[in-house]
Amino acid sequence: MAVPPTGSPPADPAVLRRMIFGLWTTRSLYVAAELGVADQLASGPRSCEELAAACGADSSALYRVLRALSGLGLFTETDPRHFALAPLGEYLRSNVPGSMRAFIRMMGASWHWRTFEGILSSVRTGQPTTEGMGGQSLYSFLGQNPEQEQLFDQAMTSFSSVEHEAIRQAWDFTTSGTLVDVGGGRGHLLAELLGAHPGLRGILFDRPSVVAGARDAIRERGLDGRCERVGGDFFESVPSGGDAYLIKYVLHNWDDARVSAILQSCRRAMKPSARLLLVEQLVQPGNAPDPVRLLDVEMLVLVGGRERTEEEFRGLLAASGFSLVRVVNTRLPLSIVEAAPV
Repeated sequence: MAVPPTGSPPADPAVLRRMIFGLWTTRSLYVAAELGVADQLASGPRSCEELAAACGADSSALYRVLRALSGLGLFTETDPRHFALAPLGEYLRSNVPGSMRAFIRMMGASWHWRTFEGILSSVRTGQPTTEGMGGQSLYSFLGQNPEQEQLFDQAMTSFSSVEHEAIRQAWDFTTSGTLVDVGGGRGHLLAELLGAHPGLRGILFDRPSVVAGARDAIRERGLDGRCERVGGDFFESVPSGGDAYLIKYVLHNWDDARVSAILQSCRRAMKPSARLLLVEQLVQPGNAPDPVRLLDVEMLVLVGGRERTEEEFRGLLAASGFSLVRVVNTRLPLSIVEAAPV
């Protein structure tokens, strides 16, 4: 039997059991999100029989899932077999600020769930697994499955939307005449920054199929006149002449060689006075609980990417023609790594 270090409290196996039971929690959350239970409760408490009829479920089975989730603070059983939303459960609703419904649905989708079954193979080989995606990479799979691609986009948007204000508050974007959002997707973050800074202009850069979409956040907020859309491949080149280049949650999708290719594309496009802003979660030293370490495992399995430490970013930047100027922490577990061309 392992002996704890002198002075350490005894280990509690119940803590390990709760970790193991996380499987049950995740799958129960997925059921509630997929069925849209929280949306059905938005106007007030309802009986389990009413919910089951509205959601297309068996009332007895649904009751058991909602009872379990009530014990986790998502719902409240107000009367026997009648449920209301608890404050935490509000985030299971659609189209509310901070909604996590799309993210939960994506995490529980069969392709994602089955892909994570390949974690043992990923750890043995160091390569991502395509289990659940028909042998394809993530982005090839999504490109051929529009419904899942839309859900993925919604999930990423909901996951990151709460971070936009924190990013805006952490760095002075008023000094950036033209901001190039590299891999900016549908433009939600860029729209937030343009809306907050009337003197700022933007370039939304992503794959042609992404920026060619008929609807995006730029257009929805009436910011077309201050933003250009450019399609391309950031491994080859990015638009030149920007005053700042923003890359959020892109580099963690790729291994070091591919990250270097993206950084070198930016370096070739940048004038000496420009700044590079990498928005990522940094892996911190020590043994304190850190969700980004679990995200790192997700990136390994799903795409072969990784989360990185400040020193790892420093090395990648130096090898690609940049110096790390500073790391700006936001009010969330998210950092802006600022770099300058050398």
